[in-house]
Amino acid sequence: MIIAKVPQNFPTEKNRVVRQQNKNIAILRIFVAKILLLFRQQRCDPASATDARERAPREALLLQATGGSFNFFIYFLITRNISADCYNYPLSIIHYPLSINELFPYYMKILILGSNEDIHAAHLKQSLTEKGITVEYLDTRLFPTQLKISWQPINHTGYLTFPDGRQWDLTDINKIFWRTFSGVNVPQLADSYQQTIAVNDATGLLRSFMRCTPEKWVNGWEAYEFHKEKPLQLSLANKIGVTIPATLVTNDAQEIINFSQSYLDVIFKPVYGGSHTQLLTKEHLEINRMNLALSISPVTIQEYIPGTNIRSYVIGEKVYSAEIRSSSLDFREDKRAKLIYLETPEDIKRQCLAITKAFGLKWTGIDWRFKPNGDFIFLEANFSPMFLHFERETGCPITEDLIELLTS
Repeated sequence: MIIAKVPQNFPTEKNRVVRQQNKNIAILRIFVAKILLLFRQQRCDPASATDARERAPREALLLQATGGSFNFFIYFLITRNISADCYNYPLSIIHYPLSINELFPYYMKILILGSNEDIHAAHLKQSLTEKGITVEYLDTRLFPTQLKISWQPINHTGYLTFPDGRQWDLTDINKIFWRTFSGVNVPQLADSYQQTIAVNDATGLLRSFMRCTPEKWVNGWEAYEFHKEKPLQLSLANKIGVTIPATLVTNDAQEIINFSQSYLDVIFKPVYGGSHTQLLTKEHLEINRMNLALSISPVTIQEYIPGTNIRSYVIGEKVYSAEIRSSSLDFREDKRAKLIYLETPEDIKRQCLAITKAFGLKWTGIDWRFKPNGDFIFLEANFSPMFLHFERETGCPITEDLIELLTS
């Protein structure tokens, strides 16, 4: 709160100022609540602000309506005798550059895609709830058997009905945090054709709901689809000036042999992810073994980069990094791996922000290989990274920054 044009005879005692400010905030909250109700009743027509000012000449309201949500910038005029116990001083202007969410945090509604079985989802839900924000899980495993979705394509309105019968208007949902996505859960039908139709119908509605308001998602569907195409990730990172390892993605055994002969050491890993990185050995290059494996699925082959691993988290415009000290090729296999906080170099911070923007992400965990000569080599950007262990080990306020991102 910023107080301007305060008369010289305004009380200077700290306790009286605090009391007065608290009174002003209380009056302001009542005022905003009434105006908010008025706008909702009048279908949120910004023109109604004029009527509000006419009915309340002491109160001026500037309403900015963007994307179906409200940001209130209140210029509240306190005049003489506004209430019986207020101080009678000449006109003062008290400027409240506050959003409706800051004035009324309990007015916010946030969904977390996932369930309480995920410790990160449960932690974030608890942290948001402690801030006075209404939070629910969007557990798609309950759709369509227990979770109900209604949506109208013309005006993008509809309802989300939870298993216990509570209903949320889709336009009232402020943000949706993508933690884990489980698809739909259609009951098993005897007729496989009808089963396919049911799954496609449920998926079609769910995906429409998930894609109709991309601005509300952290992160959204397009970024989710892109993160599954890791070869394209590397290509785009390279296009925006980020250094990547020499890479081959193939199911051709001869191409792998040719590539491996160009580098001292080579590693291999799944194209999509889900398994650990391994060094390519002579045994792996046995032609019959390769042909059998590659007839089942392709593989990603990369030059081995000596050095250590770096994880950088990007939340909005904030970047935190840590070195992951481990003797294992893939640190995920090492339970004794240590996280050491690292002050992110400015050029790497710029690259982190550029990658996040290019990949359509609002937050991410970026993996680097840090070479002995000081070079950072980009490996991948994670769409929905785990963060609790990193936060505990480094002290970086990832939870608070996520809350800020979700409530801004």
